[in-house]
Amino acid sequence: MKRNHGMDGGKLGQLGQEAINNGRLFKTVNQMGFMNIGPSDEYVSEFVRFSATADGPVADLGCAFGHKAKLMLDAGAKTVIANDIAKEHLDVFEQTLSEEERKRVILLPGDAIKACSELEAGSLAGVLAANWLHFLEGSDVRKVFGLFYRVLKPGGLLVVVTASHKCGLIKDQGELLRQRIEAGDEWPGWISNAQIQGTTEQKMIPGHMQFIEPEQLVREAKLAGFEVKKYSHVARHDYPEFYRFDGREASGLVAFKPAH
Repeated sequence: MKRNHGMDGGKLGQLGQEAINNGRLFKTVNQMGFMNIGPSDEYVSEFVRFSATADGPVADLGCAFGHKAKLMLDAGAKTVIANDIAKEHLDVFEQTLSEEERKRVILLPGDAIKACSELEAGSLAGVLAANWLHFLEGSDVRKVFGLFYRVLKPGGLLVVVTASHKCGLIKDQGELLRQRIEAGDEWPGWISNAQIQGTTEQKMIPGHMQFIEPEQLVREAKLAGFEVKKYSHVARHDYPEFYRFDGREASGLVAFKPAH
């Protein structure tokens, strides 16, 4: 059985990318957090396994330097669409690929929402959206779930992972979140950069972040028409201390577009 290694941290370093957390996290070039090359969580792992036998192209949207896309290639995925808003990330990803791997990759630079709008309807077997929905406003989160539904073929798989209300970046904002939830705020996790824990962390993220609970992912998936298979919090034990809290730092979702 072929082992899935994913991205080579040493190679990324040679290509000039800045590493933190003992070389397992690499800062993005556009103040959109970091890419983790450590062990995959259960949601990403499920998508990688699916990609190995998918009956059509799979997409890693918002892929940063392409670690998860590389895992899909290692698993045997026939066609992987690698999308990121920063073309510089995709340029680095391309340099890590073998000639054979490049034949199975489609590089798609640009905003993920725009990319989903332009891809052919029903053209994808699977979509992975890992670690970027937390950069969207609530209205755009809802919009992109509709676009995920549009681009997937019937029976297609959607996997989403995003930062939750339990993320260590906002561990001091529990009372604010509670008040917003009690007031019926549909998107209580919209937090400004100034409220993020620590000045160093503030430099790694944009002006706001949208922290989303698993139940909110379920709500949006069902509104878009998906059938939900699984959802839960996700631990980030291998992330930096500033990101960790109580083992519920992220939210994950697995859903399918109905086959009929």
